[in-house]
Amino acid sequence: MMSTARRKYVGCIATRTPLEVYKECLDEYNDSTAKYEQYGIVPYNTVRERQYNTELSLGNNNRATTLKLSEKAKISYLLRSIREYINKNPNYFNNYLNEIKAKSKYLKAIK
Repeated sequence: MMSTARRKYVGCIATRTPLEVYKECLDEYNDSTAKYEQYGIVPYNTVRERQYNTELSLGNNNRATTLKLSEKAKISYLLRSIREYINKNPNYFNNYLNEIKAKSKYLKAIK
């Protein structure tokens, strides 16, 4: 049940990712110093919890029961691997945030 939910989540991200990012990643994905293989993109428990709620709202109680997380499960919208990447690359992340802020101000000015 989760494979479809994961594919939809990744597809949602893929449709919102600028073309420039795809081009950069195509050039850089094989960088052995970056160790990109250690990073994930799907916050599994978060997607599973959403899918659980969806199944409940549709009345699929049996399917919802199989998706229910344990009481000890943690819900995080930002993956641990991504948080680690941000902590290891604070300058790159800050530059990215500044770029987003500048774009936001520009769009507000146009509006």
